[in-house]
Amino acid sequence: MEPENVIERVIRLEETVIQHDKDLHELKEKNEVMYKLATSVELIAQDMSYLKNDVQSIKKGQDEIFENIEAVEKKVRTVENADIKKEAKTWEGIKKDLLWLFVGGFGALVLDSILKIIHVGVAG
Repeated sequence: MEPENVIERVIRLEETVIQHDKDLHELKEKNEVMYKLATSVELIAQDMSYLKNDVQSIKKGQDEIFENIEAVEKKVRTVENADIKKEAKTWEGIKKDLLWLFVGGFGALVLDSILKIIHVGVAG
C-alpha cells in the first residue's frame, strides 16, 4: 500500500471515528431525554392515581352532603306541616268559638224575646 493511500485511509477512519463519537454523544443526549420523559410519564401516572382517589373522596363527601341536605329538608317539611296543622287547628277552634258565640247570642236574643212576651202577658 502506498503511503498516500494509508494517510487518506487513516484520515477517513479518523473522520468516521469523530462522526461516530458525535453520533454516540447525540444518542446519549436522546437517551437522557427519553429517560426524563419516561420518568415524567410515570410521575404523571402517579399524580393521576392520587387525583382519582381525591375525586372519589370528593364524590363521597358530596354524597354525604346531599344526604344531609335531604334529611334537613325532610325535617323542615315536617316542621312546616306541623305549623300548618297547628295553625289550621287554631283557626278551626276560632271558627267553632265564633259559631258558639253566635248561637249563644241568638239563643239569648230568642230567650229575651220570650221573656218579654211572658212579662208583657203577666203584666197585662
